[in-house]
Amino acid sequence: MNIFNVIILIVITLSNISYAHQPEEGKVFGSFGPFVNHTQSIYTPEANTPFNPGFGILAEGDLSHHGGIEIGLFVSQKNYKREFGNTGLVMTRVERIEIPMGYRYWLIPELSGALEFSSAFSVGDPSILSSNVTGDQSTTANTVADYGIDFSIQWEFWTNRVFSLLVDGRYTISVSTNPGEDANTYGILVALKYLIQEKGQEKPPEKDYDRIKEKL
Repeated sequence: MNIFNVIILIVITLSNISYAHQPEEGKVFGSFGPFVNHTQSIYTPEANTPFNPGFGILAEGDLSHHGGIEIGLFVSQKNYKREFGNTGLVMTRVERIEIPMGYRYWLIPELSGALEFSSAFSVGDPSILSSNVTGDQSTTANTVADYGIDFSIQWEFWTNRVFSLLVDGRYTISVSTNPGEDANTYGILVALKYLIQEKGQEKPPEKDYDRIKEKL
């Protein structure tokens, strides 16, 4: 049996035991896993920025059969690139704790999208990665908070109803940048998802209570 047949067998097996996400009022989920982000180059295409590793946590509470409120916490470094004039360029980095909050809508049981407002707060002092500018070298890394709008597409590729595995792709538009500054980021979260709570089930028949009393 070659590797291709093994992959097909695994996919079929996982598909047979997969229930996918079923939004329902009262359900609460928690997700956590590694997170990587990368700063988009719009004003500074000549500046290459590294990928920054970190981790992310998501909490989702379903409000209906379509979706619900989501709040997250992402911890990672973020790069800022600012253009000064025609030739000046400053690249800085700072540790950020980002807290996005918004609504997640499930398109199909495996796929959802979210629109969220985010606040990212700095931890520690920023560092200058590279600069050919004298005088003002400030970027948004020098501010306490960086505000943005998050767009998320999430694919839940496996689940057994209680535990799930997902990939969350994010694009964050920074709305608090300086002129000529790149601060929008792409991010990917690979996470383990857990069903924390679901809506209470109906009260069992009285005879079940009688059995419990007898056992006690």
